[in-house]
Amino acid sequence: MQKIKNGKKRAFSLTIILAMLLTMIPAQAFAWGTQPEDSHGVDMEWYNLRNNQENNGVTESPTPTDDQTASLKWGVKYGTGWGAAPTPPLILNSKIYIAQGNKIHELNKETGALIRSSDAMIGNVGYAMNPIIYADGMLYVQMSNGIIQAVDFETLKCVWHSEKLGGQTVSPISYTTVDGKGYVYTGTWSGENRDGVFFAVSTDIDEGKISDGDGKGGFEKAVTWQFQPSGSSIDKNPDIKYDPDLHATLEQEGNVAKRGFYWAGAYACENYIAVGSDDGTREGDYSANGVFYTLDPKTGDIIDKYSGIKGDIRTSVTYDNGRLYFCTKGGKVCRIDVDEDGYLSNYTELQLVDDKNGGKNRMITSTPLVYGGKIYIGASGAGGQFDPDGGHVFAVIDDTSEELELMYDIPIAGYPQAAALLSTAYEGVDYDGKDGADGRVYIYFTYNSNPGGIYYIYDTPDATSPLTSGKELFVPESSMRQYCISTICADRDGTLYYKNDSCYVMAVETNNAYAEDIKITADDGTEATWNTAFDQKNTEYEVKVPAAASSITLNLTLPDDATAEVNGTAYTDGMRVELTGESTSLEVAVKVGEQTKTYTIDVKKISTVATLSSLKVSNSNTINMNIIDIDPSFSSDVTSYVADATDVTLWPDFYRVWTKATDTSSKVEVIEIENVKKITTTTNYFGVYPEDVDKTCKVQIKVTSENGDASTTYDLTMLKRVKATGITIDQKDFTMDVTDDPVVLSATVAPEDTTDKTVKWYSLNAEDSQKESPVTIEEDGDGTLTPVSSGKATITAISNSATSLSAKITVTVTDKAKDVKDKVDSLGDITLDSKADIDAAKAAYDALSDKQKVRADNMGVKTSLDAAQDKYDELKEQADKDAADKAAADAVSAKIDAIGASEDITLDSKTAIDDARAAYEGLTEEQKTLVDKDKLKALENAEKKLAELELTKAKEDAKADISSYKNMDDYRDQQKQELANIIAEAGEAIDKADDKEAIEEIITSAKDEMDKVKTDDQLTEEEEQAAKAEADKKAAEEVDALIDAVGSLDDITLDSIEAINKATDAYNKLTDDQKRLVQGLDKLNAAVDKYESLKADSDKKGDNTDNTAKGEDASQGAVKTADESGILSWVILLGAAVLGFFGLRRKYNADK
Repeated sequence: MQKIKNGKKRAFSLTIILAMLLTMIPAQAFAWGTQPEDSHGVDMEWYNLRNNQENNGVTESPTPTDDQTASLKWGVKYGTGWGAAPTPPLILNSKIYIAQGNKIHELNKETGALIRSSDAMIGNVGYAMNPIIYADGMLYVQMSNGIIQAVDFETLKCVWHSEKLGGQTVSPISYTTVDGKGYVYTGTWSGENRDGVFFAVSTDIDEGKISDGDGKGGFEKAVTWQFQPSGSSIDKNPDIKYDPDLHATLEQEGNVAKRGFYWAGAYACENYIAVGSDDGTREGDYSANGVFYTLDPKTGDIIDKYSGIKGDIRTSVTYDNGRLYFCTKGGKVCRIDVDEDGYLSNYTELQLVDDKNGGKNRMITSTPLVYGGKIYIGASGAGGQFDPDGGHVFAVIDDTSEELELMYDIPIAGYPQAAALLSTAYEGVDYDGKDGADGRVYIYFTYNSNPGGIYYIYDTPDATSPLTSGKELFVPESSMRQYCISTICADRDGTLYYKNDSCYVMAVETNNAYAEDIKITADDGTEATWNTAFDQKNTEYEVKVPAAASSITLNLTLPDDATAEVNGTAYTDGMRVELTGESTSLEVAVKVGEQTKTYTIDVKKISTVATLSSLKVSNSNTINMNIIDIDPSFSSDVTSYVADATDVTLWPDFYRVWTKATDTSSKVEVIEIENVKKITTTTNYFGVYPEDVDKTCKVQIKVTSENGDASTTYDLTMLKRVKATGITIDQKDFTMDVTDDPVVLSATVAPEDTTDKTVKWYSLNAEDSQKESPVTIEEDGDGTLTPVSSGKATITAISNSATSLSAKITVTVTDKAKDVKDKVDSLGDITLDSKADIDAAKAAYDALSDKQKVRADNMGVKTSLDAAQDKYDELKEQADKDAADKAAADAVSAKIDAIGASEDITLDSKTAIDDARAAYEGLTEEQKTLVDKDKLKALENAEKKLAELELTKAKEDAKADISSYKNMDDYRDQQKQELANIIAEAGEAIDKADDKEAIEEIITSAKDEMDKVKTDDQLTEEEEQAAKAEADKKAAEEVDALIDAVGSLDDITLDSIEAINKATDAYNKLTDDQKRLVQGLDKLNAAVDKYESLKADSDKKGDNTDNTAKGEDASQGAVKTADESGILSWVILLGAAVLGFFGLRRKYNADK
C-alpha cells in the first residue's frame, strides 16, 4: 500500500536540496527591506507589523509550499473568548512575543510554551488585531484609551506609558529615528464621525515625563505631538495640529470634518510620516472624503496631503521605490508618488467591484503587498462581510503602468482582511523544467471566517492569470478554529506564526511526514463514511461504521520512506483494529526521519438520534453575544419557538441560529419558511438573512439521524412585532340603566396585522374623578361593562402594543327606579295640591321596566306611592270638589309653564313635557276643561317640537349606524361602490322618513342589502374554485385521451403494454378529485384484464418472448396493482448495481 509517484519524489528531493542550501546562507541575508539599527544586540527576526520599515510583507525564508507538507508544529491557547485573543506574534532572540490582556508573554519558539510574562501594563490590549513592535530595547504596545505602553525587552518590566488620549488604539505602531532620536507613532478612533488623533511619542526615556504614575505601567509620559484632522479641540489644546481645510467646515451643516484613524498604520521615515484617515461619514457611506497625509515626524505639521479619496483609509501604508500604497473601505487601491521630503504627486487609484454581486464596490482593509511590479491584496465581496460565500477574493494588480489594472482575482471562502506575506525563497527554482528558474513567489494570507486557517497561492513575474486556485495551506484543529484577522510572520526556517480568534497562537512548519491516503473498512465489508474527505493537511477526522461492526480494517498509503504506528503499535497493511464501545479513537502517527505527523481518527458507530440539545438565536457571529431569548425555553422535546426580535436592530442584517445536535453525527439543516432571502451555513451557526428586516421571519430546523431513519422538525419564528397605529371602540357614547344587563365593548386595533391586538380597559367618573365610577370594567378583561350606579363614566381602551394610543367613549348610567323614588320622596306632606306630583310619580313608576320596578319596590317606592295616593284621596273627599278640580288644573298649568318657551325646547325637556302631559291626562274630563286652552296648546306645541327633535336625532343615529356597518377595506372597488350606493339611498330614505318605525325598517333593509355584497375574500374563493374545477377537468380529459389511445378491447395484444402503462401512470398521478372525472377507467381496467389473459395464454404455450423492454413486468395489475411495477423495477436495478459492484471489485483486486 506504500506508493509514491515519481513526481513527488522529485519534488521532495528538490525540497531537501533547497533546504540544505538555505542552511548555508547567513541569517542576515533573510532580512528584506529596511530595518532600524539596534544597539541592544537583539536578533530582530520579526520585529514589527511586516518586519521592515516599508510595511511590505516580503520574506526570503523557505516557507511551506504545499498543503500536503504544511503541518501544525504547535498551537497554544492564550486567553478565553475572541475579545481576549492575543496579538499576532513577533520573533526576537529566537523567542515568540505576544500581548494578551494586560501582559506581554514570552514563548518558546519550538513549543509555544510560556517562558515568562511582563508585569501588569497600564491597560488592556483588548481584541488585538495588530502585533506589538520592538525598537530601542523596548517592546511598544498599543493599549486601550489611546495609550502606548513601553516595556523593557530584557526584564519585561513596564517602564513608561504615554498620557491617556481616549478612544480605541487599533492602528499598528510605527517607529523611526529623526536626528538620532527615536519616535513611535499610532492613531486613535472613537467613531465613524467623531474625532480621533494621530500622535507621536519620543522613545527617549528622559523626555516628556509627566508623573511617576499610579504604580502600574511605569511613569506617565507626554505625547510629543497630536494631529487631529478637524482641529475641533484647538480651543482646549492650542498646540494640537490639524487640517485647516477640514477645520473650516466644522460649522457647516452635514460636515464630515471629524474623523479618526482605524487600522491606519503609518509609513515612518526620517523625513516624513505617511498615514491615511477615515472619511468622516457613517458606516457604509464611503463618500469621497478620505484624506492621505504626509506629516513632519518631529512636529506633526502637514507637509502635503491628497483629499477626496473614496472611503475610510483602513490599511497601513506601504512604501516601495518612491511610491506609497494604501487601500480604502470603499474598495479603492491607491498609489501616489512621494519625494524624499514627503511631497506627493501622480495619484492614481483602482476601484475593485464585485461583478458577481451586482457590480457593487468591494471593501479592502489589508495592507498592500508590493513586489515584482504587482500589488497583492485581499478584498471583500458585496454578498456579506462575514458570509464565507460573500464573493471575497485575493486580487493581483498590475503596478507597472501609469494606471493600476486588475490582472486577476481568486475566490476565497472568507474576507482576507489582514496583510499578506510573500516568500521569495523559491524564485531560483525551475518548476516547469523550461528555460531556467520560474521566478515563482508564494503568497500567504488569513481570512475572517471559520475555520480561520491560512490560504496560499503562487505567482510568477509573467503570469497574468491565476496559476493556481486559492488553496488552504493549513486548517486548524477543531479546538483552534475561529474567525481570523491576523497577519502572518515567518522565522528564518520558514515556519509561519499567527493567531486567530480562538485565542490559539499557532506555528505551521514544513513536515514531510504525512499519509497520502487512509482507508477504513468495517468487518462486514462496508467502507467507513468520513466526516470530510481525507486530506493530508487535516489531522482530525470522524468516521462512521455500521452499528453492528465489531472491528475495522485499516489501510494506509504512505511515502516510500515513511513508517507508521497505530495507537502505539507498528502499522501493517490491512491492519485489524477491534472496536470498543460506540466510539474508538485511533492515533495514526506517520514518521519520516525525525519528523512525525499524527492523525486522530474517531471511529463511531452510526446513530439513530435526531434531536437538538441546544438552540440559540443571536445577532452576532460570536456565540452568547447579542442573544435573542426564545420562548419557551429550549427543551429537546419542544418543537416550536419564538425569538422576539421586535426591539432588535438588525445590523448587520442577519440572524445567527446556533444549533447543537444531541448526536453530533446527525444532520441539521435550516429551511426557509417565510421572509427569508437566504440561509448560509458555517461550522458554528446558520446565517438567516431576512428579505425585510422589519418583518417576522420564519424557518424550520430539521434534524435527521445519521442513518436517515428518524427526523425531528423544529419551528423557529424570529418575531418582529407590528405595533399599533390606531384604536377605536365599536360603540359611540350611549346611555344605560343600572338595571340593564352588562354590555360587552370591543376595541379594534389598527393595522390589521398588529401583532398584539389586546387592550386594557379603564373607567373613570366623568363628573368627579375623585369619586367611584358608575360602571365597572376589568382592566385585562373582554370589555364587559357593568353599571353599578347613576352618573357618567369615561371608558378608555389603551393598546397594549402602543400605550400612547387610546380611544374613549362616555357612558351615561341612569337609575330610573331611584328617579321615581326621588319623585315620591319629593311629594312631602300630601295636600290637595299634590295630585299632579303623585300622578307624575305614578306615571314614572308605571313607565319602569320590570327590573326597574323590582328595584323601586325594594326601595319602598310602591308602598310610599300608594300611601301618598291614599292620603290624597282622603283630602279630596273632604275638600270641595270644585276647589280640588281647580287646584288640579292649576297644577297642570304650572307644569306646562315649567316647560318653558317653545324656542327653548331641547331633548332634555322630555321629562318636563312628559310630566306635564301625564298630569294633564290624569285630570278628569271636568278638570281638563279648567286648564287654559293656551296652556294646553303650549303643551301640544312642546310635544310636537320634542317629537321633531327626537326624529332628527333618530335619523342622525341611523345614518351613522349604516355608514359604519361594513369595513370598506374588506371589499373590491366595485363592491365598495355598491355599498356606497346602498348607504346613499338609505340616507335619502331616512331623510324622508316620518317616524322612528320607518327609520328602523330602512336600517334593516339597508343592512340586508349590504350583507348581500361579497367581500374580496369571498370573491377570491369563488374564482379559485372555478379555476381548480377547470384544471381538474383538463387533467382528467388528458388521461381519457391516453386510455382511448390503448384502443378497443378487441385490439388489445401483448404489444399494447406500453399504451396501458402510459395511461395507468398518468391516472395514478391524478388527485382524487381528478380521478373521479376520468370517464374511461372501466375501459382501462378491462384492457388490463385482457392483457393479463393474453399473457397467461402466451406463457402456457411456452412463448418466452422477453417483453421487459416494453414494460411487460411493470404492467402487472395496471391500475389495480400499479405500485408493484415500481418495486420490480428497483429490484432489477439493484441487482444490476450489485453485479456491477462485484465486477469492479474483482478488477480492482486484480489491479493490485
